[in-house]
Amino acid sequence: MIRPKLVSNVFVLMCILAFSHCKDDDPEYFPVNNSVFVQLSHQFGSDDLKLAGPYYVTSVSDSFQPTTIIYHINDFALIDQNNKTRKITNKYFMADLSNPKTLDIELGQFEPVKYKAIEFTIGVADSLTNVNGLINHLFTAPMYWAMSSGYINFKLEGNSPNAPQNSVAMHVGGYLEPYKLSRRIHIDFTEGLDTEKGNATVTIKVDLAKYFNGMSQIKLSEIHLIHAPGDDAKKIADNIPAMFSFGKISYN
Repeated sequence: MIRPKLVSNVFVLMCILAFSHCKDDDPEYFPVNNSVFVQLSHQFGSDDLKLAGPYYVTSVSDSFQPTTIIYHINDFALIDQNNKTRKITNKYFMADLSNPKTLDIELGQFEPVKYKAIEFTIGVADSLTNVNGLINHLFTAPMYWAMSSGYINFKLEGNSPNAPQNSVAMHVGGYLEPYKLSRRIHIDFTEGLDTEKGNATVTIKVDLAKYFNGMSQIKLSEIHLIHAPGDDAKKIADNIPAMFSFGKISYN
């Protein structure tokens, strides 16, 4: 006969072994690095921006119909709530409104923490890259002058009855002292970006109306043709940061 005390000890031992076995089988938690995307949404004031469509009216009552909008957008970084910056290196993008695929940008995976801001550069800021055309295999003739002036940071072309011959062609860029015309953009999120929630898409609004009305007001009768760095190009470059603002954050 098995004694009651022995039965009790055997039962306790079996329970301990069973519990330990269950613990070993429980999956260990590993944080998931979800992806972050940027979506560029273009407008003119309160209107959706379309190429070769309607004429838009600037702050100085000029009429303008955009036909080409292309710009370099590079050197993305996310800033977390502890002010730590996580940079995306060696990724260069060119936004072209005639090609919607270029307006959706995949930045890559980020560790699951909360982020409060995003930064990026409009144009090619690095002097060596700019002067030597080190990324020209990615972006050929449309956005490179093939000379010491370097890259076109922001190309805007279109039609306007306020400009001579009804033509507007403003190619702002280059890296020629004293005209370093790339611009660093910082955008705070009005709602935190939390990559623990899943893959995140940050919508950034781009308002072309502010291209003509920022630190300088641009009159197309006076400034309508830019093909090299200079004072007019600097006025445009200084207006560019105001064009970019926070839209929204979505998850999937």
